Amino acid sequence: MSRVRMLLLCPVLAGALLLPAGSATAGPPARAVMIAGINDYRAGQGLPRLRASRSLNRSAVAYARSMMRTGRFGHSARGIRASRRFTVRGEVLEIHRGRPARYRRTLRSWKRSGSHRSVLLSRRVRNIGAGYVRGRFHGRRAGIWVVHVGRR
Repeated sequence: MSRVRMLLLCPVLAGALLLPAGSATAGPPARAVMIAGINDYRAGQGLPRLRASRSLNRSAVAYARSMMRTGRFGHSARGIRASRRFTVRGEVLEIHRGRPARYRRTLRSWKRSGSHRSVLLSRRVRNIGAGYVRGRFHGRRAGIWVVHVGRR
């Protein structure tokens, strides 16, 4: 193999080794698309846009990975592990078969659910973070979305 090809291949392989076995996380573009969709929904309802938070993003990704790894799906009092400066916190979750992120379908599902809609449209929150993980959940290919919202 040529030296140039080897130099190009090494970062790709190194990145693949850093992901947990059996799971892959959607990168910032997928998170950004979900956050933009939620903000568009909020704007359509006359609410202010939420600001992306690194702390809430990390928390959402970590919780999605944890659910995928443990095979347990659901809300947890310990699920939102963002900065302690967030005094108000909320969470919405979605799991689906297959691997595509399916953010439109997920957002549509949340809009139709009263409890999820109330979190997304809460006037008490100002910040947002999102995470998507795909992998095997109980032996089947699946994707898990987690959105954490909060206010400092």
